[in-house]
Amino acid sequence: MLPETISPPLSSDSTLPSIIVVGLGNPILGDDGVGWKVAEEVKSRLEEKSTGFPQPLPVEVECCSLGGLSLMEQLIGFDSAIIVDAFAVDRPVGTVFAIDLEELPIHSSLHAASAHDTSLQNALAMGRTMGARLPKEVTLVGVATEQQYEFSEELTPNVAAAVPQAVQIVLNLIFRGDTK
Repeated sequence: MLPETISPPLSSDSTLPSIIVVGLGNPILGDDGVGWKVAEEVKSRLEEKSTGFPQPLPVEVECCSLGGLSLMEQLIGFDSAIIVDAFAVDRPVGTVFAIDLEELPIHSSLHAASAHDTSLQNALAMGRTMGARLPKEVTLVGVATEQQYEFSEELTPNVAAAVPQAVQIVLNLIFRGDTK
């Protein structure tokens, strides 16, 4: 599945570092869609005229269902990336955290759709070996969830309540505020 672009591409004449925000997940699998919800809210906040953010911002916001190689391809040409995803971790459901990609265990695939795919870390290493211009900085914003296998477009209450905090962390990362 191709990612859904929810913001116009960056202009090539931008002098500011370019940033991509990617909401990962499946929006019809309940809490697994939290990355999309956060990305959509970030896009909305960045587009608000009353925000006072400098315009135009060199930020692209996308939603994706695939990780590994497909995600790596989406990151080509950007200076930094912020990836928002649901994580089934040993933390209370709804806990929001931000970590550098290097802190994530290498076996984590970030929504690999197939056993033939690879982790994002391996995909980035391969892309760099092939000469692709990939972000030097990749930050993950995670929302702790339980495994979700039920079809639903709704988030559970604890995960839905975490969306504003995750949005604020992403905005802080974009503008280099305190995030962790």
